[in-house]
Amino acid sequence: MTDVLTGRCLCRAVTYRTDGLPLRVSHCHCEQCRRSGGGVALTLAAFNADQVTFSGIAMKDIRPTDFATRSFCPDCGSHMTFQFDDKPDFIAIMVGTLDQPEKAPAVRHNFASEKIAWVHLDEHLPMKDRWWNPPPGKS
Repeated sequence: MTDVLTGRCLCRAVTYRTDGLPLRVSHCHCEQCRRSGGGVALTLAAFNADQVTFSGIAMKDIRPTDFATRSFCPDCGSHMTFQFDDKPDFIAIMVGTLDQPEKAPAVRHNFASEKIAWVHLDEHLPMKDRWWNPPPGKS
């Protein structure tokens, strides 16, 4: 049986269901993720796009960069997804929107060089200075 994860925005207007667990989960410390999430980092769970089904109202897309789209609930403002233009087959969901976030533990820190100075990272997780691009067949 396939693991199913569910999640939603704060006001419940946008919901989703995944067909399986994430490919990987990362804490991102880049300035854009910090600003979009309003915290010291943003934790994202990467899925194959065809693993995720959204329901409810249509999300609002924004493009603060020329390489990716972020989607939000237009009613409550919850940041729901991140998707690179050059990786349309993958979508990242904000772990904080999962109904059971404990099923999606982070395995690394991305953009560790951009972290806020007073943030102390979990030394047991690998740290990358940029986004991790795995070799073919690896996740």
